[in-house]
Amino acid sequence: MDGSCADISNGEACNDDYVEAKNPCQCDALPVACAKQIDLYDNCFERFQDYYDENDVCLVEQKTMLPVVSFTGPWFLLGYCWMGTVTLLMLGWCAWNQRFSSVNGSVTTLERATSGVGGSENSRMGAKQRADSLEADTKNAEGSPLNETTATPYYNASSNLIMGEIWTQTGYKSTVAGMTIYSLVVITHILIQFLLLFFTIEYYKQQGAIVNLGEPLFYDDVQVLIAFEIAWVIGFAWCFFLKYPASIKSLFLRRCVLNNASYVAVSAPVQSVDTHYDNNIIVEFLMILGNSFKSMLSFIYSDEAQHPSTNSGYKSTFCKVSVDTKTGSKYFYFRMRRYIYCDETKKYIPGCWVSTQKIGSWLDSSYLHYGLSTEEASKRLGIVGSNVLDLKKPTVFGAIKTEFSKPFYLYQNAMVWTWMPLWYYYMGVVNTVVRISGGLVVALFQYCSELDLFRLMVMEGTVDVIREGRIISMDQMDVVPGDIIRLTPGIAYFDMCILQSKHILIDESALTGEVHPIAKIPLDPSNSRHTYSPKTNKSSTISAGTTILECGGGGDIEHSDLAIVTQTGSFTAKGELLCDVLSYERHKFKFDTEVQLVLAILCVEAIVMLIIVFRVIEDHWAYSWFYAL
Repeated sequence: MDGSCADISNGEACNDDYVEAKNPCQCDALPVACAKQIDLYDNCFERFQDYYDENDVCLVEQKTMLPVVSFTGPWFLLGYCWMGTVTLLMLGWCAWNQRFSSVNGSVTTLERATSGVGGSENSRMGAKQRADSLEADTKNAEGSPLNETTATPYYNASSNLIMGEIWTQTGYKSTVAGMTIYSLVVITHILIQFLLLFFTIEYYKQQGAIVNLGEPLFYDDVQVLIAFEIAWVIGFAWCFFLKYPASIKSLFLRRCVLNNASYVAVSAPVQSVDTHYDNNIIVEFLMILGNSFKSMLSFIYSDEAQHPSTNSGYKSTFCKVSVDTKTGSKYFYFRMRRYIYCDETKKYIPGCWVSTQKIGSWLDSSYLHYGLSTEEASKRLGIVGSNVLDLKKPTVFGAIKTEFSKPFYLYQNAMVWTWMPLWYYYMGVVNTVVRISGGLVVALFQYCSELDLFRLMVMEGTVDVIREGRIISMDQMDVVPGDIIRLTPGIAYFDMCILQSKHILIDESALTGEVHPIAKIPLDPSNSRHTYSPKTNKSSTISAGTTILECGGGGDIEHSDLAIVTQTGSFTAKGELLCDVLSYERHKFKFDTEVQLVLAILCVEAIVMLIIVFRVIEDHWAYSWFYAL
């Protein structure tokens, strides 16, 4: 404690005489502390200033003598080549698939699915014309008039043009080459996380905190921190840019004709009920900047060639193509609407049948008491599908996956990694626990909300249907438009029109909010020449989701309360309501637009503070990088 240069490991002096060391490099151990003095602290530094200057020089000389890990060495070059090769394969595939080798006929327009019942005059006339053209083909083989244009396949081809919208459908399929590149991308995502973990362990091995995992590969902490920062920056940027596509897998699907497609990409306007607020100049500039950034990413991923109709406000959704096991028809669901493949038009069309028959034809006893033939019912089932609302049963795992796939958690994951080195691992652990706990809570609430909605949409039960003159009991899922139903008390599974009854009482509170039961009457035979309309004939219409409180009993066909099914699935009144609720984007408030300004201010502040930290901390930039983040 007298100012001599002593070995801090054993307390011995650098020489036997315990003389004051003039050069700290004479000592074997570093560092050296200022000796305790009985006078003022400033005098200590004045007295030994030369010693400390020499000490700094000695430290620099010793650090320069340490072996240096080359960041252009074989292992680092392997990492650079891997990232570069996977990136080039990914972008090259996108350019080849979308620009240079696109398949002719893989893109065509898609008609928007609308029921047409009670719609515009153009919709009703379009369905009427198709009914007339198909009249000869829909006659029953037994000669019964029951199948004569009771319902017709219908899609409103002009509905999109009327509203100034252009919907497109693009066929895609999985290939070995595409899925191989996709697997490499997924492996790279995983390797980035393992690489960050590896450098974190190497840091604590170099610091002596971990001693049972072999010798450290880096010779000082600065080198391992630089390696960590290189992996962090490249990995974060790479993962961030892959958040732009609709899904990573969708990038590696090969374009094909719609007949061979296993996926169909539907490009349609985003449905929104947002109020357009007057934004200030800065917010408008930020919106333009954001759109420019999206355009740049669209160019990088060749997305502009993928969906030619994609403009501002459009969104592409990849829908999986399935095959109906009962009818063999190919179909997919988009916004809860069923679209089926049409061999004549070579594209997918809305799977909707619209009742356009005259009231008199429905009330004809030869049709009313005979129903549909099995062949006709099977044909319609292949078009409209089962009487269900397309909503998958939610799972806890699916809710967790959806929540943690958001870009916010990508940012949080990157920030947690910056806490791991420099002995701040406990902060990383705390942040991880908070982030995961918060995400699990949000996912759990989302799961409960989706499960309640799913229970609201699920319909289970059987109904009595007249098929070929016989009353049979079948699952409500197999009922199609045009079927004659024997009414019984309970929930209505479809939109129906009453054809024969004496007394029916309906509870419509679940659909309209009406607190009092409403009496319904059958269609008036005096209106036989008129065409049925759910608005005009409201007193004879039973909507899906309502409850039949009272009706006639069973018995034979002539004495039962009968109704004809006019709509099933998402085209019913209940289906239309739920479809509108689930198909629209979340309402955006003024806060959602102004928050872009807040984020811009925070970004500017972060850049300024980053510069200040690098200037203030007079240490190696590798340390400043961590403190700045």
